[in-house]
Amino acid sequence: MEYSYRINYILSAILLIVLTSCIREDYDNCPDYGKYPVIFIDADTNLQREDYRVIIKVFEQNNSSHVLTVNYIIRAGERELYSDKTLKLYPGYYTFKAIKSNNILNYNDDLLRMVNGYACLSIDLSEKIKKAPKNQLNMKFKLSNSLIRIACNMDNEAKNLFKIINVEISAPDDSNVFLNIITGKSNYSQEVTEYYDSCHLETEPFIYYYYSVPIVRSKYLNFKFTFNELSTQKVSSIYTRVFLSSDIEQGKVYDFHFDITPQGISYRKTTIMDWETIVYDPQIHIN
Repeated sequence: MEYSYRINYILSAILLIVLTSCIREDYDNCPDYGKYPVIFIDADTNLQREDYRVIIKVFEQNNSSHVLTVNYIIRAGERELYSDKTLKLYPGYYTFKAIKSNNILNYNDDLLRMVNGYACLSIDLSEKIKKAPKNQLNMKFKLSNSLIRIACNMDNEAKNLFKIINVEISAPDDSNVFLNIITGKSNYSQEVTEYYDSCHLETEPFIYYYYSVPIVRSKYLNFKFTFNELSTQKVSSIYTRVFLSSDIEQGKVYDFHFDITPQGISYRKTTIMDWETIVYDPQIHIN
């Protein structure tokens, strides 16, 4: 009896050592005993019309040691982050650093390549995992690149003469722009290319949007408006440009307002808003 007791004691001690050390050693091979499920929910209630990819880096909050990296998908029309395997963690305090995008997430270590034309959002969240059947964490992402919107103001005379069929913008050089997943900061593009990239129609009738890497001031943004003349069905384009007196910053939404008349296009003003104001304000909707 005493011998059996000693064997059980030794085995219990070995198991305790394994369970308490596997967080820092080889987390993926740790047994699930003592861990509790973690579910992530996107706090943005404006449901996306396409799938988004998410990578989450998990850290122990007390000593900032990296625990693991997990990959998720937010399916179109849904808010819960989906993965083949439910994340389970031991009770305690953790920090979650996440990136969300509708593009493939190409990253090396902690640097993510930023690309024009795609949304790139991030979050730095600290939470306590409890002994509960389910720990639900709301992910309130913020914009990590920049959003440019082109607001086209047309009077009735212009609307009766032609229709806007495309709006394009000269793309900043994104070949060497990277986002640090840990800090949430990126470097800025230094040049605007001669390549024109199409913007997306946001809301009817005349607002277009384009996700851009941040870019430094003292550059020109070039805009190309393509029209269809209603009477002749002739297609024509008009070019204009705007000088950037300030940087196009991370996390900001820039609305460039243009008056469009039969005589031409005139730039009116630029308004700047924070991403959180647009996305999480129920009075404002952006796709």
